[in-house]
Amino acid sequence: MPRIRVVLQDVTCYDTEDVTGADEFYLTGAVSDGGNSAGVLTRPISVNDKQTKAFGIGGGTIFDADVPENRILKVALIAFDEDSNKDWSKHGEVVTKIGQAVSSGLATIPNPYTAAAGTILPFAISAIGGIMSLDQDDELGQHLREFPVWAIPNGESLQIWGFKGGGGWYSSWRYAVRYRVIRG
Repeated sequence: MPRIRVVLQDVTCYDTEDVTGADEFYLTGAVSDGGNSAGVLTRPISVNDKQTKAFGIGGGTIFDADVPENRILKVALIAFDEDSNKDWSKHGEVVTKIGQAVSSGLATIPNPYTAAAGTILPFAISAIGGIMSLDQDDELGQHLREFPVWAIPNGESLQIWGFKGGGGWYSSWRYAVRYRVIRG
C-alpha cells in the first residue's frame, strides 16, 4: 500500500480580484480517497499582482496516508479572496471538522471509493460553519481533480491549477496554485 501525500506549495497572482490592491487569498476544501479524508483551510495570504507566495498556516502537507492501489485520490479545492474578517483562532478545529464531515458524508454513499471529486466539496463547505461567511468573500475558482492511485508515479508530481475570472477592466483575476502529489 503506497504512502500518498498532497503538499500545497505556493500561489502566483498575475492579476488580483481587488482593484484597489492585494487580495487576501485562501483555499478551502478536502482531499480524500474515499476512506481517508483530510480537510483543507489555509489562512489568508496577502498577494498582489506579479507575486508568488508560499502557503503558511493550513498549507504544506494537506493529505498524508497509506492508500490502497485500487483507490482514487480526490482533490477538491475552492479559492477565495477574503473580504470580511474571520475568526481564524478556530482554524485547527475547523480543519478537523472539515475532514470529519467529508468522511461522514462519504459514509452515506453506496461506494465512497468511486465518488467523484465534486462529491466531497459540498461536505467540506457544510463543515466550515461559523469561521466563514462564504457569501461575503469572493469565490475565485474551483479545482476538482482525481488521481487513480495505481497511476500516480513514484516520487513527486507537480500539479498546477491555473484559473481566472471576472470580466473587463473591473474585478478580473488570474492565479496559479502549485501543489505536489507524492507517492512513496
